[in-house]
Amino acid sequence: MEYILKEKTFLNYRFYVEDPVFIPRQETETLVNWICKNISEDKAIKFADLGAGVGTIALSILSRFPNSECKAIELHSKSIKCLKKNSKILKVQNRLHILKKDISNIQSKDLFSFTALDLITANPPYIDPKDKTIHSSVYLHESPLALFSDKEGMEHIISWLKKALELLKPKGIYIFEFAWNQKKQIINFLNNQTKIKSYQILKDNLGHPRVAVCFKKNLLL
Repeated sequence: MEYILKEKTFLNYRFYVEDPVFIPRQETETLVNWICKNISEDKAIKFADLGAGVGTIALSILSRFPNSECKAIELHSKSIKCLKKNSKILKVQNRLHILKKDISNIQSKDLFSFTALDLITANPPYIDPKDKTIHSSVYLHESPLALFSDKEGMEHIISWLKKALELLKPKGIYIFEFAWNQKKQIINFLNNQTKIKSYQILKDNLGHPRVAVCFKKNLLL
């Protein structure tokens, strides 16, 4: 239905979507809401959004934080088309910088003029390709690149977190979404990350564990 209407509402914003881009989900609002509640809206945030898609996370934050700038990393051409259109609809295009590049190849020089970031956000692919509970419409329409990840859905979560910790400043924050049934795997993984000082697990609107907020250590001490 979203592809027919060519829009999807997220946090009271209307996002333009086209087949076969990833359709925004309400669960992702948990991630954006945490940022809005824990960071002052007048702060000049320069952040990166990994796998930005149509801009759900990046553009919502830019809209809430008028002094912010975002480097949105995305590979899918159709998603980038929607991302550009949505940035104009929300009137934040002057503060959005799109980088079409594989996340594994990102370097600090690809981001902003400084060497590291205070905040990185992501909604990585996290569905196990063998998961039989996924509705057939998802398999038939949405881009598999935005949905599926090997190693029981953990491959992108692992690689993107490691990349984020490379790019973050000491005490920086990496916040990402994961599947409702991955909590145990996520906790086991995060407990073994020596660059993380602490983390929080957030529940979505249905009470399922859905988002991890990771605080990087102050490695300068």
